[in-house]
Amino acid sequence: MRRGVALLITLGVITTLITLIGISFSYLDKAKRNSTDMSALIQANILYKDISKVLVSLLGSKDASSVISTMYLLPVVIQEEGGEFYMNIACHPNSNAIDINWLSFKDDKTKVKEFDLINHMLDLIIDKYDIEDASKLMELIYQALEGDKILYNIPSRIKEKKLIHSEKQFNNILKEYQLQTGDSKIFLVPWGNYIAFVGKNSKIDSQYLSSDFISLFFNIELEDVLENWIEGDSLVKFLQDSDGDMSLYDKKLFSSTAIKHMECDTTYSYNSQSYRFSFNYTDKKVDNFEFQTQ
Repeated sequence: MRRGVALLITLGVITTLITLIGISFSYLDKAKRNSTDMSALIQANILYKDISKVLVSLLGSKDASSVISTMYLLPVVIQEEGGEFYMNIACHPNSNAIDINWLSFKDDKTKVKEFDLINHMLDLIIDKYDIEDASKLMELIYQALEGDKILYNIPSRIKEKKLIHSEKQFNNILKEYQLQTGDSKIFLVPWGNYIAFVGKNSKIDSQYLSSDFISLFFNIELEDVLENWIEGDSLVKFLQDSDGDMSLYDKKLFSSTAIKHMECDTTYSYNSQSYRFSFNYTDKKVDNFEFQTQ
């Protein structure tokens, strides 16, 4: 009997030890990963600063338009010859849509055209994608523009954050709308093709509008746009050639030259693992650095 009890105790101790050893190894692996991630973050900061300097120099040159078109067309790939290091930089325009923050001009008599443009675009989106409760969606958007902390998940002690500064913030609005209405069609809208989050004083980069935007806003068949529109070309010429609705085109709001507003995603290798960071470039200013593990 005693032997049996002793055996059970021994097995229990061994099992406990094996479990503890397993947990210890798990913590060691986690610590090792965390250590690697921290080193990768340091590497990301170094790369970010170097890329920032190069971008400021290139986009400040006379050939800025060519640089922009090249960066939007193809990612920049850097591969270490005979080594494991690689880096991939892909950039896309941030101003190639109507800024959602133009809705904040509702009571500004000097910004009537800006307000009318974004309001018209939202009406078109709501109709095209059959959004069920337009008034609720607009209510939530205006709450966010006025600094609603609940929509932003911001603690009440923190100062109000007005306007909508990112796609992530806008997605919080969409989630709240779906929660309150049950209308999941809100997530079928390719919002990034229609609206931007640059700031109230932004213009629209007409050279890099999406096909969806041009088709919906200027009333042209999507098939025709997909077949004939080339990003980087003149929007005015395309609209004239395609019998688009020119009444909505305002040269004061649609820039005929490429706007130096872009978001870049960089993937790179470190210690045989892949990491990623993103940042924004806006008129000689590089900011919004965000590091992510793969």
